[in-house]
Amino acid sequence: MSPSVRGFVQVGGSWQEVPLRPANADVAQVLKVTGNQIYKYILEPDVNDFEELLPYYMHVRLSNDMLVSPRSQPKDDIVERDDNYYVYLKPHDTSDNAILSRVKFPGPPPVWIPMPPH
Repeated sequence: MSPSVRGFVQVGGSWQEVPLRPANADVAQVLKVTGNQIYKYILEPDVNDFEELLPYYMHVRLSNDMLVSPRSQPKDDIVERDDNYYVYLKPHDTSDNAILSRVKFPGPPPVWIPMPPH
């Protein structure tokens, strides 16, 4: 089955869910996996405050849940995948100069920075 993806922003010591929607609404619910699958989502992190583990960047968690089976008509061979991915995300209204005054990058500040699983 295509993944169910949810987005969260760390606010203080907890995670606040934020709107996340598929960029392409025509994605089938049941898919045959024949290679790499790319899913695009639009994240709208409308939060008043957020945890800054890296100055000016939001600490974001994307939670991905899906069911996988080697057959189109599964029996007892369904595997549930539940994965979390973490990134630092630059808010759209933050100036590059403000970020560069606190964090040094070899060029302009990136829009997002991947984090190792944790």
